[in-house]
Amino acid sequence: MLGLTLADLMHCHDSRQKDDTPPVPLEDFFTMLRRQHTVDWRSVRTALLALSIALALWGIFACPGRLAVHWRTLSDGSLQADGWMSSLVIFPLFAGFEFLSLELWNNFEQTGYYRRWGEVNLFIIHAMSLGTPLTRLMRLVLDLLFFFCFGFLLPCCEAWLILLN
Repeated sequence: MLGLTLADLMHCHDSRQKDDTPPVPLEDFFTMLRRQHTVDWRSVRTALLALSIALALWGIFACPGRLAVHWRTLSDGSLQADGWMSSLVIFPLFAGFEFLSLELWNNFEQTGYYRRWGEVNLFIIHAMSLGTPLTRLMRLVLDLLFFFCFGFLLPCCEAWLILLN
């Protein structure tokens, strides 16, 4: 056999040659392979879509027939329904809009909305490439915006519609 260790193979180091440079320890290679601490938004989107579909099915079976989808407030502060829609129409629409909004979120994430968001201002682009605290804050704000506006809003509307009817 060659008589080389894994570290020698990975760093193309021949143990028979005498170098002045010490070999790089193998632990450094494994630290490069470690995953960064980030949120797996793909599984969050999958769970939100499953929640939306489950709420849609619950709404169809728990509230058959017509549902009040629009209310107006009366002078005493109470609500009165003045818009109606079939549950077989409104709940599949909610699930479809949830799917489309999650796909839009996925598209923004895959096309690098972090980089493209600041194309107007070069300072922001350079700050984002450096990994500064401002960058992490901007990423957190964008992630939370996408989570609440694209993912969490429609299941909340579905649950609210079920509770009001």
